[in-house]
Amino acid sequence: MSKTVEMQFDEEMLEYIQDLQLKTVTFGGYDREDVYEQIRALINKARQVCCGLTEDAVAEAERGVISNFGTQDVLESIGTQDKSFAAAYQDEGAANEEMRIAESTIEALQRELQAVEEEAQDAKAREQKAVRALNQEKLDYQKELLRLQNDLDELQKKNEDLQKQKSEEEQRQETMDQASAILREARLEGARLIDDARARIDQEILLGRALRNEEEGKAKRNIAVLSAELDELAQACLRHREYLTQSKTLLVNVLEFAETGEDMAATALERSNSESTNAVLDRYEARSEEKADWQEEDILEGLSYEESSELAEEELIAEDDPEEDRD
Repeated sequence: MSKTVEMQFDEEMLEYIQDLQLKTVTFGGYDREDVYEQIRALINKARQVCCGLTEDAVAEAERGVISNFGTQDVLESIGTQDKSFAAAYQDEGAANEEMRIAESTIEALQRELQAVEEEAQDAKAREQKAVRALNQEKLDYQKELLRLQNDLDELQKKNEDLQKQKSEEEQRQETMDQASAILREARLEGARLIDDARARIDQEILLGRALRNEEEGKAKRNIAVLSAELDELAQACLRHREYLTQSKTLLVNVLEFAETGEDMAATALERSNSESTNAVLDRYEARSEEKADWQEEDILEGLSYEESSELAEEELIAEDDPEEDRD
């Protein structure tokens, strides 16, 4: 044989494995169903290759036996009639030689067959090993698939959490946008209210200043009028005080004169007892009394007028004090 069964098996399977194309999935790895199909196809391919190699080896062995003996009968007699083959040719020397050649050929063929059987057993062992390896790989793929499935579940859970967080963030962002819009409107409204308040305050200040100036003008005019009236009242008070002083002096003089008249009347009464003298004295006394009453009334009127003037002056001073405090 030009090539051993192992080499032919390796060539066939290597070429087949190199042509394998496994389907991938979205999140990495391979499609489970496609992997199972490829494994089954690989096992079938290995079985076919082993069967084909075994048949080729048997056919090659058969061709070797036929080339050595020339007919199929000789090939069949090799395994079943060794003793009859030796007895048929035991008398002839050439037959013995052919017998030795046949035996050596049989031994060679047996060794070849044994080698083929060993190779077949080795191929079967390799096939079983390959099947075990494929089974192990299948288990590994199943474990990997389970792990990927768990990872996929975790990723889906994370994706759901992220989607939930995204929706919450979007809702929070929408709330923040609404709050920002409300704050912006409130800020604009506050600025407008502040501007309006400032305008009103400026107007109030200007109006207050105008009113204050007007009130100050009125107060100054009133103060000037009251000052003039106060001066007039002060002058009147001075005149009334002078009049009061004169009245007091006149009253003193009248009282002194009355005392003098009484003394004179007493002296006259002592000196004269006539009715005419008494009548004159009576008339004089009546006149003196009327004059004294008239002077007392003038004095009282002067005192009351002076007191009223002082009260008016105090009231004017009291009215002037708030104006000064306000200025």
